[in-house]
Amino acid sequence: MTGHTYTVLLHPNEPDERPGYWLEVPALPGCFSRGNSLEHALAMAEDAILCYLGALMDDGEAIPSDITEFEVPRGGIVKSVTVDLAEVMDGHSPVRATGSPTA
Repeated sequence: MTGHTYTVLLHPNEPDERPGYWLEVPALPGCFSRGNSLEHALAMAEDAILCYLGALMDDGEAIPSDITEFEVPRGGIVKSVTVDLAEVMDGHSPVRATGSPTA
């Protein structure tokens, strides 16, 4: 297994919206998803992370390390999701990991 763990920040939907959560992956700018329940949102997070990392590999970009220091808004839930990069590595070059995101 080529596992990478990322911290996921889940936000409950607004009261006037349908039940569920939307989420973001702070280490992967622009990586968002949603789910109808906490469990569904975490499953969707795994899919979103795999798609994001697959796109980075397609472009020959480095795979970012997780970040764990960020502001958690009131009501936010922090969880970890581990993905298996072997699921997206077919046809990709070997993965390069970075120690921290670059500005």
